[in-house]
Amino acid sequence: MSKFIPHESKNQPFTNTSQKLPYIIFSMGDITKAGSNRGDLERELEDILLFAKMTYQRYVLTIEDYTREELEGDLKEYTLQLESFVAPLLERAEEEGLEDIAKEIEGYYKRLIDAIKQRLLEI
Repeated sequence: MSKFIPHESKNQPFTNTSQKLPYIIFSMGDITKAGSNRGDLERELEDILLFAKMTYQRYVLTIEDYTREELEGDLKEYTLQLESFVAPLLERAEEEGLEDIAKEIEGYYKRLIDAIKQRLLEI
């Protein structure tokens, strides 16, 4: 996964150090933040959805810049996240009537994984 560091000036956007592409981050979704909303499944799912959307959008914009090794590592990571972390939450969401947001999260993960697989076939 790529690393982000701030520019010298506080008013400058963050920079992706592996591709040197600028990113402005206003509100970063973080899959680990979901735990801070435990007990409120809907908010937990919203955090995960934000993370999934931002990850997918960022990734498809820069997918051609990744090496085969980076793509393979990311494919393993996102597949593991989907199977180990997201899938159990999706089951809980369906039990509590939150299927729509659960399906949206699953969709972003599957599209991301499919995009990585497709790129691996191309290189």
